[in-house]
Amino acid sequence: MFERFPQPGFRTQRGRELVWDNDALRPKDALHVATALDVSVGQFDTFDGDLIALAGKLGNPPLIIGNPNVQEPLF
Repeated sequence: MFERFPQPGFRTQRGRELVWDNDALRPKDALHVATALDVSVGQFDTFDGDLIALAGKLGNPPLIIGNPNVQEPLF
């Protein structure tokens, strides 16, 4: 099965709009967030505190952003 995604420029454009609308969002993070919003992930996992601070403020429905739920150390 193959999923059909919009052309690549769509996500970069959406990422740019996210940066323009959110001063705290860095451009590299915006591309990841735009992709997560586009594919409707359930939760966006990160260790980045600045990005976690934007939880519930991006997307419609709002994107859940938080620390990964892991039982053992990753590193």
